[in-house]
Amino acid sequence: MALFAIVPLAFAQKASPINSSTIPAKPLEFDVVSIKPNHTGSLAMINRTSLDSYSVENMSPRLILADAFGIRADLISGGPDWLNTDHYDLIAKVAGDDLPAYKALSKDQRGQMLRAVLADRFRLAVHASIKQLPGYTVAIAKSGFKLQPVSTDQGAGWGAGFGDINATGISISALCDLLSQLLKQTVVDQTGLTGLYSFHLQWEEDHSHVSASPDAGAPEPSGLPALPTALEEQLGLKLRSAKLPTTTLVIDHIERPSEN
Repeated sequence: MALFAIVPLAFAQKASPINSSTIPAKPLEFDVVSIKPNHTGSLAMINRTSLDSYSVENMSPRLILADAFGIRADLISGGPDWLNTDHYDLIAKVAGDDLPAYKALSKDQRGQMLRAVLADRFRLAVHASIKQLPGYTVAIAKSGFKLQPVSTDQGAGWGAGFGDINATGISISALCDLLSQLLKQTVVDQTGLTGLYSFHLQWEEDHSHVSASPDAGAPEPSGLPALPTALEEQLGLKLRSAKLPTTTLVIDHIERPSEN
């Protein structure tokens, strides 16, 4: 089961240079950072966010960049082939006097901290470009939103596979970013909801684009609804098609990270 994660980030609405080492004056930094190659060969990639740390296991550099910049991995261009083939375990933690400040940061500010790590350890430099591409919007369905907010003390996490998202304590905005990754199209949150939610979303995955061997039969139907219906029935959210300005990220420079 392949897992993906995205952290939201708003870019400027025109092509402009972005140097990942350029962040606000006296920014908060991770106190401990560990980056190690992962040679397990596993197909699973794990993303965890806690009250004092950010970590991934067996994630490719392209997906780590996507996480840091809040952009789908398929919208990142440039860079060497190892962005897809190499995999890393990354742990970044804050401690002591920095912990209260870290807890108060927004997702974008935490993304800036991760971008600073990438600039330091991967020597990363990038710039953004805006294109008009097909996408989706998510709004509250006429039937009403079906989830209740959960406590922020539990941390946040999710797992995603074919036709399945199991989430604990994530925002609807984060769900939209995850759907963007799975659908490979921008999904914009128009719900206005600001809470954190736990849910298990299941739907019938579209297998029409998957090539099968001549001897393999068609996948057995699961009996689950298609994704738009599942979102409405299970979560109370409405998915609509739209043409949206979409940020793409161009890699100007990147190197394999130094050993710890």
